[in-house]
Amino acid sequence: MIIESLSAGRVRLALRLYFLIAIALSTWLAEGFLLIRAKLQLIRTHTAPIHNVLGWTQGYGLLKIPLSLGRLPAGKLGYMAMLVVFLLSQLSDLITTTLVKQTPIHSRCAFGTGLVVNTTGPELFVAPPVNGIPYIVAHNSQYFSLNNTCDIGIYAKVNTETNFCPTAEDILGTWNCSRGAETTYPAGTSIDSIIKSLQSQKLLSSNVSHEFSSASNSSYDHLVMWSSSAKSDTAGTPWSVLAAVQANSGPFDDITILPLSCSLAAPPVQNVVNAMASLKALSLWKLTFQGLMFYGTGTPLVADPEQQLAILLNTMIMVQGGSNALLSTPAPDADQDQGCVVMATEVPRAVEVLVMITAVLLVTLLMLWLIFASVLSMQHKEGRKMAENLPKDVLGWVAMAATEHQLSINPQYSGQIKQRALRTWILGTEEGAAQRLRIMARVAKVDSSNGLLEFQETATAK
Repeated sequence: MIIESLSAGRVRLALRLYFLIAIALSTWLAEGFLLIRAKLQLIRTHTAPIHNVLGWTQGYGLLKIPLSLGRLPAGKLGYMAMLVVFLLSQLSDLITTTLVKQTPIHSRCAFGTGLVVNTTGPELFVAPPVNGIPYIVAHNSQYFSLNNTCDIGIYAKVNTETNFCPTAEDILGTWNCSRGAETTYPAGTSIDSIIKSLQSQKLLSSNVSHEFSSASNSSYDHLVMWSSSAKSDTAGTPWSVLAAVQANSGPFDDITILPLSCSLAAPPVQNVVNAMASLKALSLWKLTFQGLMFYGTGTPLVADPEQQLAILLNTMIMVQGGSNALLSTPAPDADQDQGCVVMATEVPRAVEVLVMITAVLLVTLLMLWLIFASVLSMQHKEGRKMAENLPKDVLGWVAMAATEHQLSINPQYSGQIKQRALRTWILGTEEGAAQRLRIMARVAKVDSSNGLLEFQETATAK
């Protein structure tokens, strides 16, 4: 389950509260059910095995008591209820804390303002400007998309949001670039000779723009070349790109040239592309092309030159179609959102199952409690009164032991020691050789020598 409206911390808090309350109620209901069951057994048979009336047990007691008694406390059904509730109380917190976490998901976010591509024209420029912030925004948007595991392309609109992750409705198309087989030339081969060689192999068109970095009068590196298939800037027809980049790492090595070819697959912006002066555009953007092909001064060719070239060409189309403006807004009848990645809370299936098990357990225990409580209410009054003295917990058993002690002293005693009265009772040894521990009441007596209160047992065992 994915929850977008709440943070992982709030979901964990809500789940922990749910488990805390549900398990507390389940414990109370199960304890009440086991007590009622024991009372019914006492009413019907006047006896009940001790292990069936020990009350609620949890934690280490679930292991210790069966080993000590050789019997399951509360019988098989009761023991299973106590074990399940105890395991749920431990697992629910552990699983909720560990597995409920934040995860990025694809969503739609409000766009606001940015660069909006106009696919119908007319355009403000014959070629996209190379020196504006729109270039940076359009270019970076594709890296943001890649970082968010989405696609590069020519986007309908872009802004500076780093969580940008376009979906199909955001992408107008893309340039597709591929690499060819490398060609090696002897060191010192002139650039003109290389261009002519590549043209003769139809790896470059006739209108070539190139850029390089000089190492000396007779050597160079970081050579890039690209060309448009258009015959002129006013052709007004679709065009593709043939390019080539220097792939050898040193300016004095043999010259290795990697050819690249790019074609456009973006019907919505075909008018923008046709109207662009592609020869001028490639000439204007050749330095940017060179910069994207290498890791910096004196560095080798990037690992993915074909993708970097596609990103650059996509950027050029967006800048051209968006009129180099970053403060545009979509038309009122156009999509006002863009694809994005947002953080949401993931609740794994294990937690969902645990929630359902807890709910089922709670409802089951409630039904059992209601059924057994109804049966108990139909028993005769004397039996119910007798069963009321059945200990519910440790204090109940201590109160029963105190009552038994009183009976051992005074067989005529007919009362019942209340739990609140246990604060005046002590545990101590009886006089004699046995030194046996017993529970005893103590009474206050004024010491005549110092006027202070002192306590003593009500009776001394013989």
